[in-house]
Amino acid sequence: MDGNAFPVPRDTYGAKIEAAEGHVGLYNAVGRDFYLRLPCHSMALPGTVLRGTEFKLHKKPLAIHFETYTKNDETQWRHLDDELTAAWESLSAAVLDLPMRATDSSRYQQRVREGILRISYYWFQLMPLSRGSAMVGLISILGLSMAADMETTTRIPKDVLVDWEGLFATRFQDFYDAVAPWLFSSVRRSPWHLPVVREVLPTTRHVLAALSYT
Repeated sequence: MDGNAFPVPRDTYGAKIEAAEGHVGLYNAVGRDFYLRLPCHSMALPGTVLRGTEFKLHKKPLAIHFETYTKNDETQWRHLDDELTAAWESLSAAVLDLPMRATDSSRYQQRVREGILRISYYWFQLMPLSRGSAMVGLISILGLSMAADMETTTRIPKDVLVDWEGLFATRFQDFYDAVAPWLFSSVRRSPWHLPVVREVLPTTRHVLAALSYT
């Protein structure tokens, strides 16, 4: 436990916290600067609890600030690498299980979906927080789904942020249960007739122009 950690007894703070509205109300309920660190349960190393995202409230002269934070050090990067490597190997094994695809397509699709969302879950949990980092996780879901020939055509429901579903889920299964039912409610075969990238974007200039296009 950190040296500056302090207990928040439910009988003292519970009712105030549950009744709080917004981050200012939550700060007033606790009465001081504080942070909440969520655990992240590893699948690469079963039984290991990793350091998940921290949510901080602290008072400054003109306002009360709400911030999210992830630890950026060698240990965090090693955990991220371990989880993504294990998730990729699990997804690869699922995709290549052609006998299951032929005999039990529903189970096959579930295993592939679990592999795809497992990758995105650990990215959301352990990613460096910067502009666009959460989008990497979302693009990974969409791209891997297309590559697995089960492109999702579902729109993200109103008031749902996929990365925050991952940030608040302390276990992968919680994230999967929250996202998979609507995400994969409508899928289609991937359009394999798409042109080869190197033929459409033959030079670096073409690539930069495509990335800059809005």
